Amino acid sequence: MLSLMRGEWYQARKSFAVRLVLVCTIIVGVCFERMSQEYYIANNQLEYATVGGCLCSMMQDTAMCLLYASVFAGLMIGGAFENRTIQSEICSGKKRTYVYLAKMVMYLLVVTVLSLAYWFSGAVVIGLRYGLGTSELIGNLSKPEYLVGMVIACVFADMSLSAICGMIGFMIRKTGVVMGVCFALILAGGNLLAALLPENVSKYFEYTPFRLAYRVLKYDLTWGEIGTTCLFSLLWIWFILGFGIWRFQRTELK
Repeated sequence: MLSLMRGEWYQARKSFAVRLVLVCTIIVGVCFERMSQEYYIANNQLEYATVGGCLCSMMQDTAMCLLYASVFAGLMIGGAFENRTIQSEICSGKKRTYVYLAKMVMYLLVVTVLSLAYWFSGAVVIGLRYGLGTSELIGNLSKPEYLVGMVIACVFADMSLSAICGMIGFMIRKTGVVMGVCFALILAGGNLLAALLPENVSKYFEYTPFRLAYRVLKYDLTWGEIGTTCLFSLLWIWFILGFGIWRFQRTELK
């Protein structure tokens, strides 16, 4: 397992795609927020000119994080099948469970780092100029401990959604197809499902990976919401990983 993790870590560090996307993410985030600052002030949207307001706004852009998850599910997992890297590891005697976990853990780590870079690239710019903000503007998000709790809960929630993309990558095993299916199925499918569900059922939909992050993306955040979001996110991650391993062990590789 450790040798597999070292191999995955080496590939991630040397990946041109990872480095390019990371640099572009930081540049775009910084430039966007610098251009947006004066707009927020001019339109009296002062809550967005705070670290908490900026982070909350950036994290609500789940399409960007889903884009990272979809693209790298295709590149890191689908590409490993197309290059026969995974097949070679299994043929060399590595257990399928370890191969699956090593690939998924590194994939989730890469997507999480990119998401954090997207969220904080703009928030740091805002914070250096305007600070954390006041409770009158952004409620509990003016307090550092709530900001940290919101970020941690949102990271776990996004990891549960990214784990679905990773599982799809192991099921389809084609780079381009994985990217398209992940983005379309989760972004469009999740929104469509939420709209079609009856009201008495839709209230439970917020406890699925499709909506978990939104439970903590608000100014009147509580520790109970942070705790339950982390708990359900971790349960979903373990369930998705477990199901993925079970299915991968029964998959015929060509």
